[in-house]
Amino acid sequence: MKELGDPQGVAQALAALSNKGLARWTLATPVWDYRLAAAETLAALGEGSRAYALVDERLKRALEAREINDIFANVQLLVALADPRALDVFPSLRERFAAQASALQAVSHYEVQFKAALSKAVKG
Repeated sequence: MKELGDPQGVAQALAALSNKGLARWTLATPVWDYRLAAAETLAALGEGSRAYALVDERLKRALEAREINDIFANVQLLVALADPRALDVFPSLRERFAAQASALQAVSHYEVQFKAALSKAVKG
């Protein structure tokens, strides 16, 4: 639906992204992550903002639980959604991971990706 620009994909993508029952897994590529595919679909259809609150809430829970894999999985979803509200996430992540060079590098990497995605969404 993403590639076809089919707006019927919005409901399916929102359902996939909000599904808590399915296991989250990836292979060597994020293409296999159905939540990421759903976020990319929403962004491609101009509906990324509809899932922002859901992913932002998951990120907050992951931060509270100090689950680094979940933190960065949700950051990746926010990048894919390309919602401008996610700009506020990066300064707090830089502060939180200031003493962890590799995590800080990941934050910077995702911020660059986010700004590129946001720029593309604005132009598109």
